Amino acid sequence: MRIGKKYLTLVLLISKLSVYAGNPNPTAVRLERYQFDKIVIKGVTNVSNFVLKYSEQGYVNVPHADSNVVDSITIAIPAEDFEADSKLMLKDFLSLINADKHPNIDISIDENFRNELLSFNTGGMNRVQINMNGITNSYTCACEFSKCLSGQWCLLGQLEVKLTDFEIDPPSKFWGLIKVKDEVTIGFRILFIFAPTNVTQ
Repeated sequence: MRIGKKYLTLVLLISKLSVYAGNPNPTAVRLERYQFDKIVIKGVTNVSNFVLKYSEQGYVNVPHADSNVVDSITIAIPAEDFEADSKLMLKDFLSLINADKHPNIDISIDENFRNELLSFNTGGMNRVQINMNGITNSYTCACEFSKCLSGQWCLLGQLEVKLTDFEIDPPSKFWGLIKVKDEVTIGFRILFIFAPTNVTQ
């Protein structure tokens, strides 16, 4: 029985899709799109904690996805778009980071993530750059890579930074009765979508 060329192509495509949907084969797939699904900033005062959250809407194409040449993936977050438990908390945060002069917080993950994702390691170290208050600092961050959210793959990371790293003096209010600690925790979750490599026509 003769099998048509289009049928063979369809079988190959379905085979590759099946592979990366369960446990991707790095030779059969490529990174296609990503989304900073969740950014969470947590801080502590001597009387309470504060939490700010941001979620990007929509996916972004991975740079040079066809050749898998990716230097980094970056997000520029308008600081005023963070969500907080109260408007007063958000106002204090914007004042803290001098958002009037530096309205964005930039987060960049270095190229190491690409090798880890394409080899589907469950964990690794990544270099993360954060720009806040107009100052950029680099950190080494332990990240976890896993399947999540209906077959999508997630990169999870969390690191602790100091406000003084960004020339921000931890403020105090009410005659020093409330003091913000220097350490702030930044957590992130990035969603990735893979696509099969080209099928021979």
